[in-house]
Amino acid sequence: MDESHFLREINTIPWEQPAGNDDYRNALLVFADWLEERGDPRAELIRLREGLLNNPTPEQRQLWEPRMQELIHNGVQPVVATWENSIGMKFCWCPPGKFMMGTPETEANLFESENQGPWLLTENQVLVTLSPGFWLGKYPVTKAEWELAKGTPPEKEVSYEKEGPNYPVRCVEWENVKNYCQVLTEKDHQAQQLPSHWKYQLPTEAQWEYACRAGTTTAFCFGNDISLLGDYAWWGGIQGIGNSESGQFAHPVGQKRSNAWSFHDMHGNVYELCLDLLDRNKGKLSGGINPLETSGPVWMGRGGCGHSSRQYCRSANRQRAFPGNGNMGFRVALVPSGS
Repeated sequence: MDESHFLREINTIPWEQPAGNDDYRNALLVFADWLEERGDPRAELIRLREGLLNNPTPEQRQLWEPRMQELIHNGVQPVVATWENSIGMKFCWCPPGKFMMGTPETEANLFESENQGPWLLTENQVLVTLSPGFWLGKYPVTKAEWELAKGTPPEKEVSYEKEGPNYPVRCVEWENVKNYCQVLTEKDHQAQQLPSHWKYQLPTEAQWEYACRAGTTTAFCFGNDISLLGDYAWWGGIQGIGNSESGQFAHPVGQKRSNAWSFHDMHGNVYELCLDLLDRNKGKLSGGINPLETSGPVWMGRGGCGHSSRQYCRSANRQRAFPGNGNMGFRVALVPSGS
């Protein structure tokens, strides 16, 4: 038995896994045993990651979380279920689970508040349960992926943007993104690449933050050390100024380190549009099971962009996503049709 056999088994389980089924986790842990026999450090990473998903005690989390972040920063590659669709878009599996969404009080003391102006985004923290599991794009949607599904470039371009097929799509309008997801769903159903009861859509705020955190509770997926942010994100530097060399413009996706669930570019490069709406009179997170805000005049954006300052790149940061924003891109979620 070789590694490819284990990976094939791991990749086939998520499609039919109901919420609470442990087949995926058990397959990963068996693979970890196999890796450990060969002295492969990915074994420890798998166990730490799965342990952090399984309601660890505060004492366990205090030991496991920084160790997992250390392994990732030292270049140990995460093992997760992956899938590629008919146009070559890569997805990673996010298993069902619970997490604390939002900004803890300790983090608010580290960074200046994002609560500015009339659109108050109240910083708070709530318990969220996500079920069932879902797939999420490994990277933001690129120009090449947009054109392969839509056949045309985005309607609006930025004059100072650098060109290239692997650059993230920017200046997206919500209705165009919605149409893109519908076209992509139909395309993959026709190609029999996608189970009939699954569809593409924008991730919810909760799904996005769950995937960004990848089991962590710190300001960033790698911890709280701001000096490491440049290893994981294109961002604007300490003062949020940036330039064409240090990150003011968008960059090709996937050039920075991933988090522990193998997602890239979640802390910078482009802001990412989410499915939730933002009500200016209800900026507070509500939590609960599969939360989704469905009322409000604008959509929610997550992550940071190429000229963001540090607080806007945090896992918990929330942004108003006005239509056509020059720094607004998106990544695609893949969910059961009833979600």
